[in-house]
Amino acid sequence: IFLGENEIQDANVEALCYLKMKKCLVSALSNGIIQFWDHRGRKCVHTITCPTTNPIFCLTSDEENTILVYADDLGHVTTWELARLPQYPAAEDFHSCIDIICSFQAHSA
Repeated sequence: IFLGENEIQDANVEALCYLKMKKCLVSALSNGIIQFWDHRGRKCVHTITCPTTNPIFCLTSDEENTILVYADDLGHVTTWELARLPQYPAAEDFHSCIDIICSFQAHSA
């Protein structure tokens, strides 16, 4: 898995979600990292390191791609707002366009 131009991360892809309205692919890795990909340019444009480093096993979005939800294998669930994220997002779009809506423990491990 490529994080940057020359940086390689030793982790498995656990889940994928294509954001059709944003024209962006999202991958969730076994080390708790979420990556947003420009699939046209084949490069990672943004990386989120989750609060826990547990494997993420579920990743989904609503039909309009205004929210992104992921869950790890210990029951932590996090919801992100993506409504302001443009189509074909670039790296600079993420800092001002995505926010955590909520994060909670859904069940104990």
